[in-house]
Amino acid sequence: EIFGINIKLISQNHGDIDSIGFILDDKVAYNLDVKYFYNQEEYFKKIENIDHWIVGCLRIDPHISHASLSEIKEWLDIVKPKNAYLSHMTAHLDYQKTLKELGSERYIPAFDGLEIKVS
Repeated sequence: EIFGINIKLISQNHGDIDSIGFILDDKVAYNLDVKYFYNQEEYFKKIENIDHWIVGCLRIDPHISHASLSEIKEWLDIVKPKNAYLSHMTAHLDYQKTLKELGSERYIPAFDGLEIKVS
């Protein structure tokens, strides 16, 4: 716990290494630099219907250490977060095209200056 916020750490795969994801007060999941989750089914149950999921999506094409847009879309179909923000994107992902591809106004490409209200 830091400043009254309960933080759970999640070990996740990032290609040849691991990275760490976070669940904050069971309201926000933060998973950048992730290719896949160890015990994915268990992790997705933990964050199912979470208020906000910030997830890394480097590009459209497959990558050795980052999830692709199609993988992220599959994860969103399972987790069904109330809101999702794709982050860590390269210039290969056009904002408007990605927004349309996500198909929900609750799932958006993140952008500089984005503020998320967590209650």
